[in-house]
Amino acid sequence: MKTALRTMRRVLDLALVILVAAILSLAIATNAGPALGHRLLVIRGGSMEHAIALGSVVDVVPTSVEQLHAGDVVTVAEPNGVVVTHRVTRVAQLSDGWYVEIKGDANSEPDPVLTPAASVMGRVDLALPALGYLVYLLTIPAGILSLFCLAATMLLAIWLIEDLEEEEDYEDLGLEDEPGLAPHPGELVG
Repeated sequence: MKTALRTMRRVLDLALVILVAAILSLAIATNAGPALGHRLLVIRGGSMEHAIALGSVVDVVPTSVEQLHAGDVVTVAEPNGVVVTHRVTRVAQLSDGWYVEIKGDANSEPDPVLTPAASVMGRVDLALPALGYLVYLLTIPAGILSLFCLAATMLLAIWLIEDLEEEEDYEDLGLEDEPGLAPHPGELVG
């Protein structure tokens, strides 16, 4: 029983550390990223499925039109305010400037209208699957409250397991009936 409790406590310790580290890392990355030339965006559609899954976080790095090539995945700000991440199928220079033709990997046809290169926010350099769900949770009050409650529950479970381990240590020493005679928990050899 002692080994099982110790294992459960260690797993909960690790899970709590990972949760806190992930939240802090995301908060820092989303706030410091733009100053370093990176912008993190959450993919909210399935048009790039298999290459970039719904709920992924993508790192968008500003790129000049000269650096764009067919096959690059780019994020584009459309005139109606919608932000789209698609793959470049071709780059073309027309009489009024540079344009890109883009297509979602899951779409059968390219987008119907060429996109001005000036609308390209940047190239996607990195996609992290499923992390977008956590980012989204951090943007709504109910999500922040839920993550806080999850962390608090994990911490309470850790404390409860530590108490159970301490009780078992007292029992192993034969001191369960006389708690006043028990040595300080730091003095126990286990």
